[in-house]
Amino acid sequence: MDNYFSKNLAFLREAKDLSMLDLAAIIGMGKSIIGNYEKGTAEPSATTVLKIVQYFGVSLVDLMTKDLSLAVHRKKLINAQPTAQVNAQPILENTHTSYTKSVTTIEHVVDTSGHRLVPVVDIKAAAGDGYINAENLQSTDVLRLPVTMVKSGHHLCIRIKGISMAPTLQDGGFLVIRLLERSEWLNMPNERIYVVVTSEGKTYIKRVKNRFSGEKGFIVLNSDSPDKSSHPSFNLYHSDIQHIWYVEWYFTAKMPNVHDQYYNRVSSLEDKVDLLAEEMTKMKNKLK
Repeated sequence: MDNYFSKNLAFLREAKDLSMLDLAAIIGMGKSIIGNYEKGTAEPSATTVLKIVQYFGVSLVDLMTKDLSLAVHRKKLINAQPTAQVNAQPILENTHTSYTKSVTTIEHVVDTSGHRLVPVVDIKAAAGDGYINAENLQSTDVLRLPVTMVKSGHHLCIRIKGISMAPTLQDGGFLVIRLLERSEWLNMPNERIYVVVTSEGKTYIKRVKNRFSGEKGFIVLNSDSPDKSSHPSFNLYHSDIQHIWYVEWYFTAKMPNVHDQYYNRVSSLEDKVDLLAEEMTKMKNKLK
């Protein structure tokens, strides 16, 4: 994918009638650094890129992947006004407008230390009933991961809400998720964990069975909880789905003892068997 950052930075600066010195003062760095960015001889940090994105009112995807000097893209910039104060954590715009609840996506940026930047956003994925997120979502932090850990594409770091995916995933944990293109839906691997956003704006995290067939079909959403009566499976049809995200990484401060949970269930079953045996003994004694 071509990187248009250098050309776009020069175009945006000149469109705002700013000198390199003006922009350097706004961003908080030396004039020579801006010149190096525009010549492509220096790479900006993730924080610097986010400042530029917020100031000029463009999306990070557009800044990195589109020639903003072309007429088709210039229209989007006509009403863009610089903010009064540049913040390192801007509100991220919706680059996938089909999502009714303003899902925010961001293209990878590699900072000067060679790490990929993944925004941590205030989206919650429900491990039970679908979670409705707020209309306006903000980046609350930034997660930096080695480039070997994250594939190319659109990624977010979001939070888990609910217990239906326990013991696999814990309530309050964090997921790094990658947006799947619709062309990828047909060949989604079965029995993997995905975050699914419906046309109603509900966000689920489930283990998914792929039953798509071209532009039709459905997926089956399953919980990992052993309590299937409280967390039943259900289907979502192709036409009811806005987005599907693949879960690539899971982070949690909770360390559940899966073996302990297993043995607790076995112990509970043994107790029930003992009670049943006792009841049968009582019934036999009454029949004598």
